[in-house]
Amino acid sequence: MRPWTRQSWPGPNAGTSDLAELGFADVLVLEGGNAAWCGAGLTPVSGPTHLLSPRDDVWLASSERPGDARANVMAYLDWETSLLAAIERGGCVPFRNLLWH
Repeated sequence: MRPWTRQSWPGPNAGTSDLAELGFADVLVLEGGNAAWCGAGLTPVSGPTHLLSPRDDVWLASSERPGDARANVMAYLDWETSLLAAIERGGCVPFRNLLWH
């Protein structure tokens, strides 16, 4: 899988070769994209429908989490601010921290 930048993005079919590299044989690209889908009278779907597996990467809002609301907000902020360091450590995403160094 290759990371894309705005300058290197080859277009809407870019992901097909990545999926083939991962072993997916039947990769189809809808010519015309979403406009063609809607133009054919089909209804677009959004949200968590037709999932292949249960969602396991959901971060609930602090108001939805059990326990102390302030502690939940602080835990979320700690998680959020640690993302930059995690991305930098991962090394697989071209990333430049514009916020702080």
